[in-house]
Amino acid sequence: MFAIKHHLLFVEDEYLQPLDFHSSLNNDNELISNLFELSYLKQNEKGFWAFQFVGVIVSNGTIICVLPKYYHNKLIHPEDAFGDFIKIYKVLKSFGSEDSDIPDCQQMSNIESLNNSEIVLAEKFLKDYFEYGIFIKSKNHEIVMSDGDTNWTKTVDLMHPYFSRGAPFYNDKYSDTSITEETNLITQTHKWILKYCSEKYGELLDFSYSVLFDCPSEIYSISSIQGIIIAIDREMRETFIDWEIRLLKRMKLFLEKLFTYNENEYSIFGTGYFNQIWEKTCSTIFANQIQSFRDQIPFPLWNDLTGHSIMKETLKPDIIATYKGEFDALFIFDAKYYNIILKHNPRFDILSNPGIEDIGKQFLYNKAFEKAPFVYKFNCFLFPNIQHPFFDIFGSIEFDLFQNQKIFNIYISANKVFDSYLQGGEIGVENLMILAKTIIELQDNSAV
Repeated sequence: MFAIKHHLLFVEDEYLQPLDFHSSLNNDNELISNLFELSYLKQNEKGFWAFQFVGVIVSNGTIICVLPKYYHNKLIHPEDAFGDFIKIYKVLKSFGSEDSDIPDCQQMSNIESLNNSEIVLAEKFLKDYFEYGIFIKSKNHEIVMSDGDTNWTKTVDLMHPYFSRGAPFYNDKYSDTSITEETNLITQTHKWILKYCSEKYGELLDFSYSVLFDCPSEIYSISSIQGIIIAIDREMRETFIDWEIRLLKRMKLFLEKLFTYNENEYSIFGTGYFNQIWEKTCSTIFANQIQSFRDQIPFPLWNDLTGHSIMKETLKPDIIATYKGEFDALFIFDAKYYNIILKHNPRFDILSNPGIEDIGKQFLYNKAFEKAPFVYKFNCFLFPNIQHPFFDIFGSIEFDLFQNQKIFNIYISANKVFDSYLQGGEIGVENLMILAKTIIELQDNSAV
């Protein structure tokens, strides 16, 4: 746990004293109870606590950012870790709006509601401001002046002309003009909300410049919350501009959430299923071709003793990718969200590794595709890591039940995966070619 830019950064699966969590969460017992109920907090046999969650928790003004577990025991500058988290937050947001099969996807929803995180509304306020500007309330006034657009009906009715050669002339005329109400209650409230959102969430939301307004530091200096809401309701009945209607509804929701319904003053945005985020982002950037290979996977046939048979569910590899260039290669990838650790002192060991079920299935996937028309077939586990190279092969797995087969263990840069995912792109054939050639070279040198 460390602090950076008014935020507290935790790492998933990093066990600490319960006191650290109580103090960071402002001794909010209801929030702590809720986190345990959601399985976002867990306790080990020694009584220590750890997050089983990646995302943002806001408690009484304290913003807690929980990084994925592969940051555990990694040497990284706090500012770099915070920069990484900004990217991870963007990835979480994309799944809240697009993906519905993650069990707790509602915790990442960008729908504007009382139940969702305050940060969702904050981002919408800031984005809308940079697109549309501040809410401006104007009123039409009729004033006497010599310039401007003349209201001839009122001028003729109320002004005395002088005549020249029988034609009327008016030295002064009534003109219609629009005057901006700088002290309008809703304008001031909009400024206050934008300043609040910018100061509290601007860095996390990656807004590069601050919102500076001349507005009261306390919203109660503008009016009572109920008085502001009454003014918003009145304005919604008077305006027909779509953006203003959306903004006014959002302002009302924000004030109700912040001052009326949100008595506990905490909100949660994130997921306890970051393993699925990792799997889905890898599937996207490797341009998963599993659908094209399903018919090559045999189905188990169940029989009774009277001649009846039925085929049941078969193997489902995570990711299939292909390279066709200097040679043809088939990649059978399994994206594993494990913080795998290689120990060499006092003796060699591997910790936090996938179990025998995962290993057995991966070898079976290779068996299923042994007749596929590719010169090379590579069976790989993909583990997220903090590193500059896109991938780093750090070992392999052998199993005597599957002769002459290996599963290659590969660290892959989580940041590069997320960059590609957020940009809507793929890793490209060049990276697959480099990966294939690296494995071939290691095999030739008997390094793995």
